[in-house]
Amino acid sequence: MDRIAFLRNQVFENFSFSEKYYYLFYKKYFTLEDVPEEERYAVAFDYAFDRLEPSITPGELIVGKRNAVMTRQEEKEWQEVLRPKAIAHVQQCGGGQDSHMAIDYELLLKKGIRGILATIDEYLITCPTKQISFYNSCKVCLQAVVKHAYHYADAALALAQRTDDKATKE
Repeated sequence: MDRIAFLRNQVFENFSFSEKYYYLFYKKYFTLEDVPEEERYAVAFDYAFDRLEPSITPGELIVGKRNAVMTRQEEKEWQEVLRPKAIAHVQQCGGGQDSHMAIDYELLLKKGIRGILATIDEYLITCPTKQISFYNSCKVCLQAVVKHAYHYADAALALAQRTDDKATKE
């Protein structure tokens, strides 16, 4: 099987954000009951993303997988405690927590995450008080994505240091 076909199969065989993310997200989310909703979401998102371990498949062109295996204790807590609470919460809210998000890819490619963060910082200077919490929460989520990207960079560097293959090292 050629490299592209192998990588395509990897995507389709492993296409799951995994329950590990949702386990971590809701584990934190349900501890923040007295926090405003947007802040609660942002803190839980950051907590979960920071604890997902990157996984880089040999020959991978674009990274994006995580080593998301739960321990037996985590799986038990997820199935018996957190998942039922999460389902009830999502039903109460009227839908999925992340199913109505659309990324402005043009903006992302034009400014990058750091540029968007700078735009938010500029807007926070004059934005209405009622929007401050929302935009600060957006910043937390974007910073979590940057931090997660650094985890991938660290994983790639560690992989390069462990190999004798010159192409992989580069």
